[in-house]
Amino acid sequence: MPHGCFRCAGDDSWIAIAATDAGMWQRLASVIGRPDWAADSSLKLADRRRAMEETIESAIEAWTCTLDADHVMFLLQAARIAAGVVRLPVDLLKDPQLRSRSFFQHVERAFIGGHPQSSIPIREGARPYSIRRAAPTLGEHTGKLWPGFWSSATPKFRNSKGRASSERKCSRIWS
Repeated sequence: MPHGCFRCAGDDSWIAIAATDAGMWQRLASVIGRPDWAADSSLKLADRRRAMEETIESAIEAWTCTLDADHVMFLLQAARIAAGVVRLPVDLLKDPQLRSRSFFQHVERAFIGGHPQSSIPIREGARPYSIRRAAPTLGEHTGKLWPGFWSSATPKFRNSKGRASSERKCSRIWS
């Protein structure tokens, strides 16, 4: 405690912060300009900080809202405080950390063509596990997984290619 998302300078710009122990709390208090809180021995206890959570979080946001989210992240991480910018999905594609780790891999997708796909986040070596194939499209493997399931579908529920329509799939599966 404290932990949460705090508004930063800019349009819809946020930072996630988590002080998970007393040492991290003291460093956070110092970084946001509250050395009095860092020196207060009673605030080493999470319960004491929780009792004034609203005041602490207001002070953190008063500090973060004047700064760029990336700058806040670098300042906090330099002080060994868990912090990360809350990014929009499109911004993740430009994230320098994710790019340096080749987190996104190019895959060919049906209907949309080339597409950046996130890789598995764990590694056994320097490179990510390769993505062998793109995820299936809706209903792509239904016939293989449920052979005979659609053979009883009436012609009314079949599309022009003789396959069961997605309308029929949904009503049959979910009703």
